Parts: sequence; C-alpha cells; structure tokens
Amino acid sequence: MVDQLKPSETPLQPWLPATTSKLQVTLYVDKLINEKVTTTVIPIDGREVSEVRELLSVVHRQLGSYPPSGRVPLKPWAVGALNDILVGKPRIDEEGGAVLEVAIEKPGRFAAVSRSAERVLVQLGPLLAMVALFAWGVFYSGQGRDLARSGQEGIWFWMGLAFSAAVVLAVFGACAHALLGFFEGTADRVSGKIVSSFQLVFPILMYLVGYLIWSPSPSPATPLFVLSLFGCLWLMRLLFYGAYFLVKFKWVAGLVGAGVILAIGFFPSEVGEKLGSAVVIGLAISAWMLVLTEITRWRRAKHISVVHLLMILVIGGLALRFLAWATLPLGNNLDWIRGTASHASSPTMDDAYASAMAFQPRDGATLVIIAAAGGGIRASYWTSLVLTHATDNAPTMRNKLFLASGVSGGSVGLALYRALIGLPAPPCRGESGKFSYQSCVTEFHKHDFLAGIIGATLTGQLLNLVVPVFPLRSEVLERTWEQRWADILPSAPNLFSASFRSLWRGQPDTWEPALALNTTSVGGGYRIAISSLDVHWIEPHSQCRPNIAEQLDLPLSAAANASARFPYLEEWGWFRLVKRDAANSACSDVIGVADGGFYDNYGAATALDAYKYLKSISNTGDKAPRIIVIQITSDPDCGSMALLDGNDGRLAECSNAKKRQQEELSLKATGYDAIQSLALFGSSRVGAPGPFGVAMQARSMSGIRIALELRNEVIGRGDKYYHFSLAGVLESPLGWTLSSHARRQITALLEGGYNRTSMDELVKELNRGSSMEVRPP
Repeated sequence: MVDQLKPSETPLQPWLPATTSKLQVTLYVDKLINEKVTTTVIPIDGREVSEVRELLSVVHRQLGSYPPSGRVPLKPWAVGALNDILVGKPRIDEEGGAVLEVAIEKPGRFAAVSRSAERVLVQLGPLLAMVALFAWGVFYSGQGRDLARSGQEGIWFWMGLAFSAAVVLAVFGACAHALLGFFEGTADRVSGKIVSSFQLVFPILMYLVGYLIWSPSPSPATPLFVLSLFGCLWLMRLLFYGAYFLVKFKWVAGLVGAGVILAIGFFPSEVGEKLGSAVVIGLAISAWMLVLTEITRWRRAKHISVVHLLMILVIGGLALRFLAWATLPLGNNLDWIRGTASHASSPTMDDAYASAMAFQPRDGATLVIIAAAGGGIRASYWTSLVLTHATDNAPTMRNKLFLASGVSGGSVGLALYRALIGLPAPPCRGESGKFSYQSCVTEFHKHDFLAGIIGATLTGQLLNLVVPVFPLRSEVLERTWEQRWADILPSAPNLFSASFRSLWRGQPDTWEPALALNTTSVGGGYRIAISSLDVHWIEPHSQCRPNIAEQLDLPLSAAANASARFPYLEEWGWFRLVKRDAANSACSDVIGVADGGFYDNYGAATALDAYKYLKSISNTGDKAPRIIVIQITSDPDCGSMALLDGNDGRLAECSNAKKRQQEELSLKATGYDAIQSLALFGSSRVGAPGPFGVAMQARSMSGIRIALELRNEVIGRGDKYYHFSLAGVLESPLGWTLSSHARRQITALLEGGYNRTSMDELVKELNRGSSMEVRPP
C-alpha cells in the first residue's frame, strides 16, 4: 500500500527535528477495537523526514508486509488522512526520540466515504445543531414566519436577518475549519469542501429561499434583492475570514465568545433593543460555537476523552451551584414576582359601585365591563386597539368603564389602556396629525419585545443553572415594556413602572376604573386575581383565593406579566403570603402562579362574576344602570368565533378574509404558498397539531363555554353585549413581537365588516344621552 502512494500526494509539514535519533512507531489495525499490533524502534541516523511517503517507506522496510486489510477505528489523535493511512501527530520523548502512531487500513471507496462522513458528523454535530436551531427559529416557528412576512415592505429587515444568518454560517465554517484539523498542519479534503460550500453555495441558497418567501410577487424592490445577493456573497467571505483569524489564535475565540455571552446575559434588554431578535439569536449561537470550539481544542491538547470532559463539566457545575446556594440569598431558584411584600387592603365591590354611580349622569347611568382574552402580543395589540379606538370616538368611555378582566396578552393590553387613560389627554400624534390614544398603541407595539427574551434564554437562562446572577426572562420582558413606554412618552410619567396600587388614588371626587388581571395557581389550578378591588365577589373555587395586589406592591408591568407567564417563554411567578384572612386561610406561605389562560383564556369567568354581583347590588338602589359588556377575543380561528357568535354571516366573512390573505401570500408565478408549507412542515402530513396544540385547543373550547354563559346572561337580562373578534387574521404569532404585516391585518378588522358595525353601535351607545364630564381616572 505504501508503494501505491503517488509522488504527487501532498506531503505533511516536516515532522521531526534533524537531530532526532530514533522513531518509535506503534502500528494499530483492527476491525472493531483499537488493538496495538506491534511497536518498533526505527533508527533515523540524523536524517530529517519531510515527506509522508518517505517516512512510510522506512516503516514498510522495518516492519515487513502489512497486516490484512480491515477497518481501523478513528483515533482522537488521528489528525490527517491520506489514502488508507491515518497518521497521528508525532511527539518528542525525553531521550530525544520521536513517537509516532500509525493506523493502516485498506478500505474500499465506500468505506473511505463513510469514514469521512462519520468524522464530520461526530466532530461537527453540536455546531450543526446550533445552526439548525437558528434555522428553526427563523423559518419554522410562528414568530419567525410572521417576521419573515415583514420583509415584503423593504430591504432593511431582510438585510438584518441576512447579516445574522451570515454571521452564524461564517462562524460555523471557521469552527469547522478548526475542529477538522486545519490548524494542526493538515489539509483535510472533506473540511475543505465544507468551507468552500459555506463561502459560496450556502449564501446563494439562503438568498434563493429567502427571496421566494419574502417576495411573493415581482416588485420594484427586486433589483435591491439581486444586488443584496452579491453583497451577501462578499459579506460571507469577509465574515468567514474574520472568523477564520479569530479561531486561529487559541483562547482568543473562546474569550470573544464568552464576552458576547456575558454581555447579552447581563444586558439582554439593552442588546435586544439595539439589535433585534434575528441578530441577537445569531450572535448568541455564534458565541456558543466559539466557546465550544475552544473547549474541544483544549480537550484534544490535554488528551481528555469526551466522557471525562463531561464529568469535569458536571462536577464543576455542581460545585459552582453549591457555592452559589451557599453565598447567595436562599430561593433564587424561584422566579419571584417583582415587587415589595407588604399588605394593603383594597376597596370592596360595593364601595366601587357607589363611587361609580356618583359619577353617572341623572338621565341614565351606564357601566362598562370588559373581558379580554389571551393570545400573546396579538391579544395585547387587539385589546388595546379596540378600547382606545372606542375611547377616541366616545371619550365618556373613560368614566363609564367599571371593571376590565383580562388574561395573558389581554392583560397586557388592558394594562396599556389603563395607563393611557390615566393621562390628562391623548398624548400621541397619528399620521393624520390628530392626537389619539390609538396612535400610542400602534407605536408601543412596533417594538420587538421578543429580542430580550431570546437573548436571556440563550445566555443568562442557561448560565443561571450554575450561577443564578443573570436577569430572569420575566424581569427582562417587564423592563422592556417600561422602556418602550418611556421611549414613546418621554415627558409623561412612566405608569408602566409605577406601582399597581398607585393607579387607584382613592380620592372621593375621582372615579377609578378597576382592573382584574387573572392568573392560574400552579398548585391547584384555580383562579388567582391581581385586582384593585377586594375579590370576595369572585366565585370561590377554593379556600385559597388571595388578591396578589393586596399581598405584594408590584409595578403595573409585573402585574400584567404575572397574568401572561406562558410556558417555555417564562417561568412561573411566585409571591409570599403576607397576611391571612378568610379568603386565603388554606393557602401556603409561598404561592406560584402561571398564565391566566390555563383556567379561562377569555377573561370571561371574572367578568361574569362581576356582572352577576353588579346586578345583585344594583337592583337594590333607586336607579339601575345600563350595563355594557364588551368581549374581546384574540383567536384567529373562524370556528371558535362562530361558536361564540352564532352568526352565519360573520362566519362567511371570516372565511372569505382568510382566503383573501392566503391569496396575497401565494407566489403569483406558481401559486405555491411557501409560508403555509413551512407552517405545516413537521407536524403531520395533514398539518394536524401536536399534543400541546391539542391541549391548547381543548383549553380554548372550555373557555368558550364560560364566554357563552356570559353572553347569554347579559342578553337574557336585557343589557348590551358586544363582541370584537380577531378571527380572520392569518396566523398572527403568540410571541412578543408583531410584524407590521400582522398589525395591518389586525387594524383592518376594525375598518369593515361586523367588527366595524359593532364598534359604530358601541360608540353610539356610549355617547347616547350622556352629559357627564370627562375626567382622567
């Protein structure tokens, strides 16, 4: 086999110093195990051996004929591959001699290919998994697909996403370059092909797929996409060579990667606000690849096996965790709801009713109750959009609102609305130049609230498992909301960061609309409210029904987020019971809460309890108020909307809207909807949801039963009921960022159809016969 080596084979770099007197060669060959066959000491006579074929000729003459052909297992020390020979990196012993390990095999062509593929997968598997995570987040998740649709509006979002992908691919190529032995003096042909692919093929494929998805039809922006393709090719080469030199110097790549991870981990909100979700996820994944590459090179240099490395990491992590528990305050493993533990009593429903009626006109009192459903960012936008639109057109809505019940994203929308109407006048100027509350809602929801959570998840969340010193995702999201309020209203008080209790000043000449933000107990599955009112009127499902606002002085942002702690995005929230009474006698000292939608995703249960209690006490007075109940739902499914409405015309309107939006996303040349295909990929051949999706649908159907009960109760008693549905919107995400494409779809639902008709009727009802003075709450 040595005789078959061609003189044209590329030699390795010089192995040994000229003064080396002997060479100890250990030969390995076996099909299944790494068995040492023979060890021979070969005199060198001071000659410098510079070519592989010359060295192996010496080995061949001293050892005689080679053993029978067979598969040789890949050794960690084997860093080069030439034909059928795996050669280890030589080392100098204490006596001035050299030790070389050589594995000989004579496989066929298929075996050689299999060996190369195995080598690539084993060494690059973790890096490939990180690249796959990036691709999944961008192209498969509902949040990623929604952001993808924004690319139709212009080139900047697309360029930012392309830059992020280019960074990930460039760092992956450079790390692959290092792990496959490029910096150990070898020239592995397999890794060479991988690198060339990343330089040329991958950017082209990335832009081709992106163009098909982001540009459903020819547009004036097409030349920009073509030009950006060539720009991305040069960007990829520039980034790759930058990453190449970064990885080339040992410890530099690891330090840079660790620095990026720590920066994002300690300041996820700030980094996310500046860079956005796509760039944050790209930088975080690239940083972990650099750190992983550095650890792998250190392991090889120290001849540490993978098993031993894992043991070191596990034992070291447990030791750090123990030190953290010993030095940091006990209980940092729980995600405590942000606030100060202190007790404060809330006014009763009877007192609130008396105060509200004192503000009503003599010619007819009107009270409004709101039930806002959950649904992430889309629910927040839809809820606040409906209510601000109604208030801009019927200013008396501010003083007629009695109580608003919300869950999850609906609670965030209610918190934003409650903070806005607490200002003296509409503070935001719209495109028409007119000041309105609705303009504030639009500006608030333009922000990418997901970037900080992504940064915290990929960095600090992982490091908190060992040393819990990094900001938790709940705090990151809440502070992002507070900062967004400060950005759009710099001269107004930041009511999002203000105390939840402070919004209800308790002045006798002021009416203050009540909030009831609902959560779900993680210990019993029952409802726990955060309310400005005493909660004795809420139907008691257990002897543990505390009002979190009475036990904890928390910011408005933390109150809204406690109701919106959806799994995977955040952990459960915890608080301590400060004072016991009859309503919480069976509670434990520490109580955990989850997303309010687990109990009732429509906010209807608390609204129904409030409506029934209000009717019971209003019948005892001289004048019974007209009660308006507003149900805001955020489920885009037409079927669930039809169950709640029972209106065939509205169902047909919803189905037609879905069809129109589907046609807008279809590729005009082929009629192929790339977005929808990506949405169905991986679930099943017919696009059926997985187990979690089935559970969420079952929860939704259970909530519809309560919402139907609320609707029937209100209509049966002769009061007014209005339903504003998000049904018809095509796949708006449940995450915490909303593309302008999705915002336009949602806003359009108020501009026509049944929602527009309901809004006109509601505004007319609110303005009917009203002579009350409008004052800020």
